[in-house]
Amino acid sequence: MNLDYALLDIGAEPQGFVDDRAIADSIGLTRRVRQLERVSDQPQLVSAEPWEGEQVVPIAVVHDDDRGVWRMWYSTYAMNVERRPDIGTHWAMHLAVSDDGLNWRRDDVNVLKADGLPSNNLCVDEQGEPIEGPVTVFDEPHDPDPTKRYKLINYRPNYYLSYSEDGVHWRRAQEDPVWSNGAGDGLEETHFFMRDPKLGKYRAYMRVWMRHQTMRTISLGESDDLLSWSGPKIIWTAHDYYGVGSQIYGMTVFYDGGLYWGLPWMFYGDEPLDPNLRQNMRYKLAWSEDGVAWHALKPEMDVLPMGDPKQFDAYMVFSPGQVVQLADKNVVYYSGTNNRHDGSTDGICGVGIATVRRGGFVSLEAGADEAHMITHRTLIRGDHLTINARTESDGYIDVELLDDRGQYLKGLRFDVADRFTGDDTQHKLAWNGQHDLTSLRGQNVMLRFKMRNAELFTYGVGGDAATINAPLGPRPISAGRCPKTPVIDGQLNDDCWLDFDHCGVADQFKQYEQNVNAEVQTRVLMTYDDTHLYMAVHCDEPQIEKLSGDVIDGELSERTLDNDMIEIRLSGPDQGTFFNQLMVTPAGQLSHCWFSVDEGGSKILDKIEWEAKTSKVPGHWIAEIGVPFKVLGVEPVKPGDTWQTNIIRHRHVDGDETTSWSCLFGSVHRNELSGALVFK
Repeated sequence: MNLDYALLDIGAEPQGFVDDRAIADSIGLTRRVRQLERVSDQPQLVSAEPWEGEQVVPIAVVHDDDRGVWRMWYSTYAMNVERRPDIGTHWAMHLAVSDDGLNWRRDDVNVLKADGLPSNNLCVDEQGEPIEGPVTVFDEPHDPDPTKRYKLINYRPNYYLSYSEDGVHWRRAQEDPVWSNGAGDGLEETHFFMRDPKLGKYRAYMRVWMRHQTMRTISLGESDDLLSWSGPKIIWTAHDYYGVGSQIYGMTVFYDGGLYWGLPWMFYGDEPLDPNLRQNMRYKLAWSEDGVAWHALKPEMDVLPMGDPKQFDAYMVFSPGQVVQLADKNVVYYSGTNNRHDGSTDGICGVGIATVRRGGFVSLEAGADEAHMITHRTLIRGDHLTINARTESDGYIDVELLDDRGQYLKGLRFDVADRFTGDDTQHKLAWNGQHDLTSLRGQNVMLRFKMRNAELFTYGVGGDAATINAPLGPRPISAGRCPKTPVIDGQLNDDCWLDFDHCGVADQFKQYEQNVNAEVQTRVLMTYDDTHLYMAVHCDEPQIEKLSGDVIDGELSERTLDNDMIEIRLSGPDQGTFFNQLMVTPAGQLSHCWFSVDEGGSKILDKIEWEAKTSKVPGHWIAEIGVPFKVLGVEPVKPGDTWQTNIIRHRHVDGDETTSWSCLFGSVHRNELSGALVFK
């Protein structure tokens, strides 16, 4: 079992199993790659009107909440313009509607008027002409300008942008193209545009020719506003493992389960030995962490199984429209045909629909024998954990949590885990009916699974956006310059400790093993001048009479670690894993250590070159500390400097108790869990 793998900081993204990065160890599990599943063997929409030509291509499907219906924009193409009465174009864009997203009817908008042309569902530009060329449509209902709710990019050649308020009547955003031929590695008519939900920008995956117009590749361009574009730059070419004569004709891309998924349209020319592949276009499956560097997944597999030659989508499938993402599944609306690319066969073309579970292309599968898996350390930024999983009727999944040292976490063991059965893409894990893990926020945990007759697709950290995105650890200590140097006497009656405008505060100390407020609290104030850092430590102590802190001739007792103590860790901006350890007991004992993870431990300094005084009063004890910057090995600070710091309290009046300003989650020497000290 490898527990030294890098920490997984997945935020709110699901963690899947397309590779082994999340798996520390497993036994009895099989990785399974799933295919798309057709909704029907029959097309959901086919060319049915004289003006629709031979080819039907879905370019956008959205649910219109205002109208309460699904809307599909689709393009049609006629090889012979004369077959399109009174339109006179090869391309045209149409609109269809549906109550369920499955059964479609043409939306009789009837805005294109021409002699001999019956009522129709054609969309038009500002001149009342059909929308021509390969097209992409975006529905953005939250655009502050309602006349720009719908956005359209079409290739004429060059790419032009248009806006619409109703999705039927379109007007150019500007006369000039937004993306011109000659840009980057070259523009082409075959494209796939998307709004990237992770980056918040638009991306275009474009076909680009190479080798004197004999080899198709995929390139990428990006834009923040659809008006200005970078690239495109070639990012992917078909590998030999796709077979002889393979070329990437285009690619459908969507973001799901923490990864970008690609459905490359793999085109085969006349080279393949298998005659069934010649002049075909098939979906393959690929994945990427950034949408730029792509990895083939099971390249020998067609992710949409090709059907019988008589089936409408037997020879070519492709989808320039964005994938529709529902709560439990991804829906691909695609154009399928049993025509070959070179036109050597004569068949039909229609709109097909295929689906895959959300996060569901890859799973870990357990059979009749119980299987086990433990994940690598995963940072908890939210307040609960989820799994995307399904079981057979006699199957189950149990989960327990371990800390980042592999130790069991109390109350989160198998014996109290709520067993999962059934099928759920967002199941909250619970133990004894409780799923709230707020106390673990900021901790690294490992999930241990045991499962039988079950599939696990992803696991993840849940919580609202405010919780997930909130900084881990405590609020930074903001220390200002003190107006007058304090007298280090343990009394805390100096002006600098009475004026909170310049004092940085560290309070709300946490328990040792979980991010929960300690029952007995500690409060620390910090300030500075040209030469020193000053600290005032106030320790609540309801059992003040039991305080320990032995002094032998002014030196540290051998039993120091058994004493009550405040430990202050300080690491300057250029000190890496090195930090100073300053320790003060209630009796006034002082200790100064240097600790470095890189150097493998600590060194106790023989000479104490800083001062501290302590005092006791009913209910609490106090330490007042002054440390020269030079003793800490740093230059005098200036406003804006930031250090790493943590303050740890060791309390022994009632057993052994450790608390800290920034939670240590049960591990003493964790400098990376420190908080920030900011000088203002």
